[in-house]
Amino acid sequence: MIFTILYNNYKVIKRSLTKLRKTDSLGLPIIALDNHYPTLTKGQKTRLKNMFDLTILDAGENLGLSGGYNYIIEQYPEEDYAILYDCDSNPETQGWDKALLDTIQHSKVAYLSLMFDNAKREMKERGFNPWQCGEHVIWTPKEACQQSISCADLNYLRRIGGLQEPKKYYGGLESKMFKYWTPQHQIGYIDGVYETQLHGKDDTDPKYKEYKWKYAHQGYGKSFDEYLKEQKK
Repeated sequence: MIFTILYNNYKVIKRSLTKLRKTDSLGLPIIALDNHYPTLTKGQKTRLKNMFDLTILDAGENLGLSGGYNYIIEQYPEEDYAILYDCDSNPETQGWDKALLDTIQHSKVAYLSLMFDNAKREMKERGFNPWQCGEHVIWTPKEACQQSISCADLNYLRRIGGLQEPKKYYGGLESKMFKYWTPQHQIGYIDGVYETQLHGKDDTDPKYKEYKWKYAHQGYGKSFDEYLKEQKK
């Protein structure tokens, strides 16, 4: 399965999920949590549901990134593995979904990510160990680095209490989780299986970009919805 969180504007989500379906090979069902993005309307969510055959869950509030994924995982206790897909992602390598699932099921990797430029640069700066896993080379970072599209061993996540972040809504997942990766439950990136940033005129709402920076790096502690309300005052 693919788990995602509907937390972005409609055009970004549509472009990202369209690219997902253009580049995947398994046609996995997409389970999406409605995390109540302020400008994403009920009609737009219905269109996304119909366009991409989404199963949409709703906890009634914005649970944040890690809390949102943990909520979805709780609804599917029988699932052993799932791809965690941010809905502004942009996978490039054809069959990236199969590469993630095949590799994680035949290795001691518990959290496996696609490669992208920022992560590769950070690993080269901070150190990594490359190793062969079937037809793929996996990079294991020596320090926490950025992650995006990933496949998770859900049973291991359940055992350690789920995904964890320093703050509720966004930021710091990689550093908070790094202590849980061990030789028996590794973190890794698949070299040669790539994603890039989603570019174009329909890119993320600039207010949302502004909010994420302030929330993650400047000590702002409220939700995006509350941030927008404060901006209007």
